[in-house]
Amino acid sequence: MFFIYSFFLTDESLGQKRGQVATTYLQELNDEVLGEFIEEGLDTLLRRNPEIFSKFTLVIVSSLPSRSLLTLSEYLWAHDVPLVICCSYGMIGYLRLVSQNHTVVEAHPEHPHPDLRLTKPFPELVEFCDSIKLDGLSKKDHSHIPWLVLLYKYLQIYKSQNNGDVPTSYKQKNAFKEIIRQGILRNEDGIPEDEENFQEAIAAVNTALHETKVTSSLQVLLAHSLACEITGKSSNFWILCQALKEFIDCEGCLPLQGSIPDMTADSKTYIALQHIYKNKANQHINQMHEKANEIKLLSQGPSETITIDSVRLFCRNISNLSLVNCRSLELEFNAKTTNTQLLAHKLEDVSGNDYDVGYYVMLRAADEFYKQYNKLPGWYDDQIEADIPLLKVIVNKLLSDTGLTLTIEEDYIHEFCSYGGAEIHSIAAFMGGVAAQEIIKLITGQYKPIQNTYIYNGCTQNSLVLDL
Repeated sequence: MFFIYSFFLTDESLGQKRGQVATTYLQELNDEVLGEFIEEGLDTLLRRNPEIFSKFTLVIVSSLPSRSLLTLSEYLWAHDVPLVICCSYGMIGYLRLVSQNHTVVEAHPEHPHPDLRLTKPFPELVEFCDSIKLDGLSKKDHSHIPWLVLLYKYLQIYKSQNNGDVPTSYKQKNAFKEIIRQGILRNEDGIPEDEENFQEAIAAVNTALHETKVTSSLQVLLAHSLACEITGKSSNFWILCQALKEFIDCEGCLPLQGSIPDMTADSKTYIALQHIYKNKANQHINQMHEKANEIKLLSQGPSETITIDSVRLFCRNISNLSLVNCRSLELEFNAKTTNTQLLAHKLEDVSGNDYDVGYYVMLRAADEFYKQYNKLPGWYDDQIEADIPLLKVIVNKLLSDTGLTLTIEEDYIHEFCSYGGAEIHSIAAFMGGVAAQEIIKLITGQYKPIQNTYIYNGCTQNSLVLDL
């Protein structure tokens, strides 16, 4: 979006091609990395050989005026190549992700729910739990029954007393916990024994009874046109989504993830319980694997089959599959299609981090200022005061063109003119780290990337994400 060039170069670099020198120094950072440079301007390259950009997994740009940026973005969008825009402007950092239909398999949620199926147990689990009789067990054996089995058994008691319902509310879960407490062994004086497995069972009530079901976000994913219309160009992710739809229609449930948490138990019982979950999960994985490759074969795509490992990874993360769709730059920069409602809401409520939304407007205005005057506002020290009213006119026009009657505080305009387009190393380094993190997410399909635009305020160290 901007065009300030700064790199840690030496006096010997003067007179040499910027791309050549930058490539040399960048390669010194990591011996395993290879790099090339092209002695041709971006605009010329886009006219003569735009196909070069379609070969990349991802394209990163910095310091580009909007004219060139929009042309590049339009081409990359048409060829489904993600674009990352990153720059720093004074004390402000800017990051924009431009990616359509970015799929995430390994989202790594902070607090994942275990997939235990206690509310709808599968036959193998029912048979195993029913084979364990709590009555007549010694104190040692009683205190080493896995809490998962205890939850299953006492859940049957609760359901028999409550018309087959599972506890869902706070009050119901407390009643269920009390039923579990009644099962703790007592000594001769009637005092409950210290049975850690029962305490684990009581603590697990709030999370272990979570029903594994098709979430609303997963429904949206399965209803997506890319999941419904498989072609020879479809990625394995969308083929697996269609296979998942067929699996749900056939089995009436999601594939089992197949792992259980640690718990107090004797080794024999715990390992047996592990095998039950693992074997059931493998059964589901094999079904998914077979369905997926049948779909791939019918699509007449590449001959390579979908591996069992990729299916296993998909099934283990089914509850957290997600799709990230950023808007195109063309829609954002078009006054008729930009998210005016969000922008107006943020500008009206300038409390907390929302104050930083004004910097987004200023970044856009600085770009327009360069387009009109071929320089950044405040670029020359002796013209800072003269640039302030010019920048203010551009800001007001930018807002009015989008249908907004709001105004930007004078402080923003004075601040941007005082920056003079300076790229401060500490802000640039911070934004480089943020960009690297988001790039890794896009390439690996792990963790959810930011949605569209990220603004960093180096003065307050606040951040803001905008979906414009």
